[in-house]
Amino acid sequence: MSLINRVHYWFHRPERGFDPVPYEYALSYFNRPNESEEYVRYEVDQVEQFCGSLKGKKILDLGAGPGHFCKEFFFRGAQVTWHDISKNYYDLFIEKYGAVTNINTQIGYLEESSGKFDIIFNRVCFYYAMNDKRLAHHIIALLNKHGQAYLILNNERQYLGKQDFVSKIITFLNNHFGLKIGHPMMNNKRIKKIFSNLPVNYITFEIKGAETIVKLRK
Repeated sequence: MSLINRVHYWFHRPERGFDPVPYEYALSYFNRPNESEEYVRYEVDQVEQFCGSLKGKKILDLGAGPGHFCKEFFFRGAQVTWHDISKNYYDLFIEKYGAVTNINTQIGYLEESSGKFDIIFNRVCFYYAMNDKRLAHHIIALLNKHGQAYLILNNERQYLGKQDFVSKIITFLNNHFGLKIGHPMMNNKRIKKIFSNLPVNYITFEIKGAETIVKLRK
């Protein structure tokens, strides 16, 4: 973890009122097309295709945001834990789904998630980790024996041609030296590197444009 990210981590604490997501943004994100029920069902179908039936499984939705995926996991019979750093997302999740679901909740940085799970799901927010490799190891530690993870990561194609000079330097430092300042997205070589040498029996990487899907089994 870079000194800059370390300082941010210690001084920007959710228990002290820090929330990186304004409520207006959280509400607008809730209603985005890529958060539609059809899209959510499609992605959860993909998770189920890899992991098998979700019924009775303990699932951690890591970086759960407004909780659409939590709701779908719950309706398919899973025991679900919602984890996110944003109190605004939490309030929105409880307002929209609290009455129709029975889901555990945790608030904190991605690396502060806790428990033991059969399945860990993370969608397009892995790059918010303070340290990418540390989060990869943390995910493995949270999995039960033979546990599985389905991770949808943004890769650097997400902002290809849209970066200013400083952002390009920050991305370069992270991809080539593992020096992470802020939250740059990784290239696919870096994504594969941070998941190398993990104690897993199976891992695969599937590139779909600006997203890289990591599927692993402990």
